[in-house]
Amino acid sequence: MNSKLYMYRLSIPMMVALLATSCMKEFLDIKRDKSQVVPDRIEDLEAILLHSNMNSFTSHQLGETGADDYFVSDAQWQTISNPSSKNGYIWADDVFSGMTSQDWNRGYEKILYANFVMDGLQKLVENNRDSDSSIDRVRGMAHFYRGTNYFFLAQLFAPQYVEDAASQMQGLPLRTTSNINIEVPRSNLLHTYELIESDLKKASVLLPKNTQFKTIPNSTAAYAMLAILKLQRGEYEEGKKYADTALFSAPPLLNFNEVNYDAAVPFPSHGLENDEVIFSSNVSVPVSLSSSRINVDTLLLKAYDENDLRKKAYFTVNAGRTIFKGSYAGSNSLIFTGITSAELLLIRAECNARLNNLAQAAKDLEELLKNRYANTVQIPHIPDNSKGELLKFVLLERRKELVFRGRRWQDLRRFAQELALSVTPRRKIENVIYELKPGDLKWVWPIPPDVIQISGFEQNPR
Repeated sequence: MNSKLYMYRLSIPMMVALLATSCMKEFLDIKRDKSQVVPDRIEDLEAILLHSNMNSFTSHQLGETGADDYFVSDAQWQTISNPSSKNGYIWADDVFSGMTSQDWNRGYEKILYANFVMDGLQKLVENNRDSDSSIDRVRGMAHFYRGTNYFFLAQLFAPQYVEDAASQMQGLPLRTTSNINIEVPRSNLLHTYELIESDLKKASVLLPKNTQFKTIPNSTAAYAMLAILKLQRGEYEEGKKYADTALFSAPPLLNFNEVNYDAAVPFPSHGLENDEVIFSSNVSVPVSLSSSRINVDTLLLKAYDENDLRKKAYFTVNAGRTIFKGSYAGSNSLIFTGITSAELLLIRAECNARLNNLAQAAKDLEELLKNRYANTVQIPHIPDNSKGELLKFVLLERRKELVFRGRRWQDLRRFAQELALSVTPRRKIENVIYELKPGDLKWVWPIPPDVIQISGFEQNPR
């Protein structure tokens, strides 16, 4: 691969203009004659998808803000000036206070780039310039990015998927062309998830098994996203199938006995030298989770055994507060939102537990824990004789493993559909208790007000 491409050096006028418009209003207001600037080389189209923006600023800030892995004090809460972080922390009716949303903006920005590339590829094919074998690979990248970004956006701005009701529930506006002059209404939730699945399936076929860098998607990452999708939809047979496929070519787990967990930043930058990272992406830490404010949830901390090396690798004490330091992004200012082999093991273990394949679920848990506990002790007993106990064990390990990875909000939403597993996050600010109960409309974040004003979309009820 051309090293200049990997260094994200774009020279085409259209993408220079697009990359300069990171906010939603500019994104919606772009009015250009693209016919004069559409790239006519596969290398230029690929360069768009190799830009660092495609892996950064993923749509996870609201989810992390609203999840229950941390708390802030009254004094810390008062110092938060960012509306979505402050209002989002208490799941307020008005989250944005007239401001826009980075989650929405960045997600649709990436979708625009993916559509732009797909349209460009189609023109190359129509002009009989399809002999380059890399066209399928670049098309696969575009489908991967479009599918993953629609999935992440759906976890914030659309309801939790319920099979019998999905066709009657509000989904996302689905843009599948780079022509932004075409008005797109909100789809229903069924169509939203159908497009996500279609994109990821196409990506799994078109992408190569291996890529040179972890910031470039491959077929393993696409199959892993399909497993994540199926788990979120409660389709456990399919989730297990895709996890099996992804794990067949996934890298081995990182052994935490080899991690310098005393380091201020225990893991390498962007997961590039982290064995178990399949695909690397990240988002900036929300203001409420900054190291100067965050207090890791005390019950979560108690869930880690003293011989569990994740406790030492993930957390440290600073000024009397326990803060998170264990981002696989290799930076305390970034939340890792990518995919790892460990997550796939946990997906397969959960699917197997729910399908009553207890021995298979226990085997995956054993493999995970062998690489997470000190090698001088035995791993904890895995309750493989009871489906209920084993499922609880899996879900606790999932929470401990994937803490501050952009997954907890997704899990809380799906657990809210099951009485036995539902969790009610609570906040206490200035002696006022805020709760997010199962069935509450606030499990769906509002569409940013500037988007409503420009588009006329129906707002999510609060």
